[in-house]
Amino acid sequence: MAVNTAKVTGRRTLRFNSIAEAIADAESVVSTPCHPVGNWTTGQVLDHLARTVRVMFEGPHIPAPWFVRTVIAPFMKRNFISGTISPGFQFTPQMAAFRPDENAEPKSALDEFRKQFSRLQREAPTAPNPFLGELTHQEWIGTNLRHCELHLSFLISDGG
Repeated sequence: MAVNTAKVTGRRTLRFNSIAEAIADAESVVSTPCHPVGNWTTGQVLDHLARTVRVMFEGPHIPAPWFVRTVIAPFMKRNFISGTISPGFQFTPQMAAFRPDENAEPKSALDEFRKQFSRLQREAPTAPNPFLGELTHQEWIGTNLRHCELHLSFLISDGG
């Protein structure tokens, strides 16, 4: 049975100030035994984060509904870039490209994570963010660091 991630306790508190810090944490959760307190394995978390960056560069570019982009997103933009992202979001059928591979292996997912985040470090996606619209390079980095904080927070070291 799936965990309601909006109500999970015991998550790690993370704050990444750079892509290098996010990559270091991803490397740590792969090299150190850990367990998820959410619904996804380590491999799935890293696969999802890598897929998200890849989709932002390569598509499919499917914008959120008009109402979400114009009414809701402007109020949430600051949190997505420099605040925190709350857990509990549910995928819609249109978001299939962001779903992680159920069989994602941690080491191969980490390799793809490094590849995609290194690309993001070098360049910004050219298409608008499907939810937030046009973003600067630094805003793209910020939204993806907040996204990493959210998902990696569900991976807890077995040592404590």
